[in-house]
Amino acid sequence: MIKYKKINAYAQNDIELFINDIFIHFNIFEHLKRHDLVIIKPNLLTISVNQEAVTTHPIIVESLINVIKKQYSGKIVIGDGAAASYLDMKRVFRETGYEAISKKFGIELMNFNTGSSISRNGIRLSEILAENPFIFNMAKLKTHMLTTITLAVKNVYGLVPAKYKLLYHSQNPDSASFSEFITRVFNAVNPHFSIIDGIVGMDTNGPANGRRVEPSIIAASDNAYELDHFLIDYAGVGVKNVYYMQYAVKKGYYSGHYESDSIPEPYTMKLPETNRFEGLLRFAKNRIMKRLASSYPEIVRDTCRKCMNCYNMCPAEAIIVKDGYPYVRSRKCLACYCCVEACPFDSIKTNPSLMERAIDI
Repeated sequence: MIKYKKINAYAQNDIELFINDIFIHFNIFEHLKRHDLVIIKPNLLTISVNQEAVTTHPIIVESLINVIKKQYSGKIVIGDGAAASYLDMKRVFRETGYEAISKKFGIELMNFNTGSSISRNGIRLSEILAENPFIFNMAKLKTHMLTTITLAVKNVYGLVPAKYKLLYHSQNPDSASFSEFITRVFNAVNPHFSIIDGIVGMDTNGPANGRRVEPSIIAASDNAYELDHFLIDYAGVGVKNVYYMQYAVKKGYYSGHYESDSIPEPYTMKLPETNRFEGLLRFAKNRIMKRLASSYPEIVRDTCRKCMNCYNMCPAEAIIVKDGYPYVRSRKCLACYCCVEACPFDSIKTNPSLMERAIDI
C-alpha cells in the first residue's frame, strides 16, 4: 500500500502530520518495539551547489525523529555512505544539515563507507546490520544516468562500504548488470520502511548534476518496490525505462502491481541523456564492441575546480592527473558514470559513443 501527500514546500508541520499518519496506518510503533536500534538512512550522495535537489531534506528526517520519539526510547542513529570518495563523512553531514540534527537530538551519525562489514547473500554490507536494526530508508526522487531513476531500492546502496562500492561498480559497469545488482543489495538489506522525498527532486542527468524540479510529493510504503513503481509512474518515467524494476518482476521479487487509495496527476520528469546503444551493452561481451557502443565521460576544464572527487571515486582507476586536471582514459573507463555522480560542480560531460557519432555524421 502506498501513502502519499502533495506538499509544495518543506513545511515541517505538514511533513510531520503525514509521517504521524503513516505510523498509525502501518502500525509502525508496534514494529519498533521489537528492535533496540533504529537506523535512519537518508540519501546524502554528495556536497552540491544544488543541495536541496540532491539529498534527502533534513526537515523530513527531523520530522521522522519527532514522531519516533513519541513512543520509542531505544537508540537512533543516522547513517550513510555517500559517494565512495567521501571516506570522511564529517563534511557531508555538516553541509547537508545532518550535523545540526545530531546535535539537537543527541543522535549519533554513522559513516557506512568505513569500518567493518558483514556478508549477506554474498554482498558486503556495513556491520551495523548485524545488530538487527529497524531501518527507515529515506530516499530522494531523482533521475540517474546509470539506472534511469534512483529511489528507495537504489538508496540502500549507501550501506555498502566504500571499497566494496568501487569493487561492485567495476564488476557491474553497465546499467543492466548494475541494475540487477542493486536489487540483490536491496534484498540483502531489506529495510523495514521507506519514505521518499519528492518535494524537490532532480531530472535530466541526475543524481547530482541534473536539473532541479519540484514534483511536490512525499510518499511512503513498507514495500519499496511498490513505492518505486508508484513514483516511476508519477514522474512519467515508465517502468519500460527502468531495468531494475523489470528485473525485480522477472525474478519474482515484486508482483509488478501496487495499491494506492488514489493516483495523483502525473508530474513529468525528463530522463537522463541516453546512449542509443545501451541495450546492446547488455549483451556485448567483446571489448571492441563495448568500446564502440559506450558513452565515455570527459572533464570540462573550464569549470573543473580540481577537487579530485572523480579521481578518488573511479573504480577502474581510469582517471589520471594531466596538467593539474583530472583526465579520463577512455581505454580503461567502464562508463559507469561514478565520476559524474561524484562531481559537485557539473564539470563532467558524457560524449556520444563512437557508433552514435558515426550515425550522426
